[in-house]
Amino acid sequence: MGTAGMMRREPRRLLPDTFGRGVRLTPERTDHNLQTYGNVHDGRSIGEPLASLNLVVRSSSTDDVALFYESHSETPVGPKYVCVPVKIASADGFVITAYLTDRTKQEVVLWQRSR
Repeated sequence: MGTAGMMRREPRRLLPDTFGRGVRLTPERTDHNLQTYGNVHDGRSIGEPLASLNLVVRSSSTDDVALFYESHSETPVGPKYVCVPVKIASADGFVITAYLTDRTKQEVVLWQRSR
């Protein structure tokens, strides 16, 4: 059987998080964030908050989602946090989306950078 009619699968990126897990970032999620938010991340990678974050909290709506926050003093819309919600499976996770926000959620803190 030939390859006609078969979908070509794009490679996934595996990003490290602060807990040592690999977090999957699919091309579809990358495209979604670029289409929705454009250059609000100031050209930075969506995965950067996973590595240079300030805070990780558990989502209030579901226990298997962690919210990774990185603060930015300068964005095109003023000082903001980049929030990257990650769905956590047993040994890894995947990026759900990314967005800018004025403040962090006041939920169960899973990790916080020392001051």
